[in-house]
Amino acid sequence: MTNFSAQELRWTWEKLWDISGSNFLKLIKDYNSCGISSTNPIMINKTGDCAQISCNNITFCNIANETAFKVVLIHELGHIVYHYTGANAMKTEHLNLYKPSSGSIHAVTSYGATDVTENYPEMLTYYLNPSVSEQTSIKHTNSTIPYSKPENADYYQLANKILCGGT
Repeated sequence: MTNFSAQELRWTWEKLWDISGSNFLKLIKDYNSCGISSTNPIMINKTGDCAQISCNNITFCNIANETAFKVVLIHELGHIVYHYTGANAMKTEHLNLYKPSSGSIHAVTSYGATDVTENYPEMLTYYLNPSVSEQTSIKHTNSTIPYSKPENADYYQLANKILCGGT
């Protein structure tokens, strides 16, 4: 991680420690088609934009709020799970929830509704941040906790299956 403050590095460590009991980090490291390793690490650079650039490159923007920082961190890493972990990502199951046979889009959050590739990291993000209200932007939150909505129960079950081996 480059260009991060000591505070941001602490938040990163705290969040990664917090989720270490899940399969999230294992999915990124062990099932990544890019071969993430100590010689090919994930690079997270603070450059002013928040985006997942490639299988091992994430750029990060300035976020002063701890909760928003941790949400964005997991969201951007969630893109790596979606794009580079193959069958372990359960993308077909996710797509079936996102756009069921009715054809209407059903997303975990309003941001997830913008694209299936944004909804997937949102699904993982709010599973790993269960008490956090939806972050509608870096500075604003929606008062709704995504998995408190009954219509998101199937997403919760899928995230549990992906991240914890639940059924």
